[in-house]
Amino acid sequence: MEGITITPEKTWLEKPYLSIPGLDLFGHARFRRAAEPLSVHSHKDCIELVFVIKGQQVYEIEGKQYQVGGGEVFLSFLDQPHRSEENCQGVGEFYWMQLNLSQPEDFLGLGPAFSLDLAGRLAELRQHVFPFSPEMKSLVKQAFDRFYKLGAVPLSVSTLVFLLQTMLHGLQEQQLDTDHFLELGQYIEAHLTDNLTIEDLSRACCISVSTLQHKFKDYFGRTPAEYINYRKIERSKELLLSGKSITQTAMLLEFNTSDYFSTVFRKFNGMSPSQWLLKKRKA
Repeated sequence: MEGITITPEKTWLEKPYLSIPGLDLFGHARFRRAAEPLSVHSHKDCIELVFVIKGQQVYEIEGKQYQVGGGEVFLSFLDQPHRSEENCQGVGEFYWMQLNLSQPEDFLGLGPAFSLDLAGRLAELRQHVFPFSPEMKSLVKQAFDRFYKLGAVPLSVSTLVFLLQTMLHGLQEQQLDTDHFLELGQYIEAHLTDNLTIEDLSRACCISVSTLQHKFKDYFGRTPAEYINYRKIERSKELLLSGKSITQTAMLLEFNTSDYFSTVFRKFNGMSPSQWLLKKRKA
């Protein structure tokens, strides 16, 4: 059918099938192994939203990398060039959409007042990575399934609009917690060579343990242990490139054994530390 493309890893819908102003593309991907990276590209008159359901994706904008885990959204601004991480697209599952803001008065066919308001709020977003709620996870799946199976019927469009409104409302609420979690992120970065506990994090950001456990994944996209391991692996790359051995790096970052360090490294990068280092040195 025109406007639908299906591969073993991806299914995406484009304008000839979607037939709704402002929605240029809506897709679903599930990678069971690392895939070829995306080169630098942009989408004319569009912002792009990537809702990462599982796994890890890394994107680059203007030389800066953004790590996006399960439960996080990646946003590329209007006409903004971006690409995936240079090594690969990570294992995982995500939905992505390209929203065309060139006709804001008719965005998603909502009528001038609602269209201008929603398109304007989306165009004003200035944060590349932010968390999304379990409700949004369900909504993005429902929206895609309905467009895929039903096309641009009112039920499909209303689900997409509700998803976007929920996302924007969540961002307003998120701002209230931003200062605390910015401090927490800085604390974690400064103590990656320590054996951090949930109690340490609680004291660092002046949030109770129960509240921290409840909100941490909403903000960082991972549990405290997963996020700390992820940041340790990112730091390990610097140590390996500086000449530290795999064993030295594992011990400096408080991994119990070099084998466990290698297992965690492979989880986030799709290759072992030695394979990654060899690839870097050949580049």
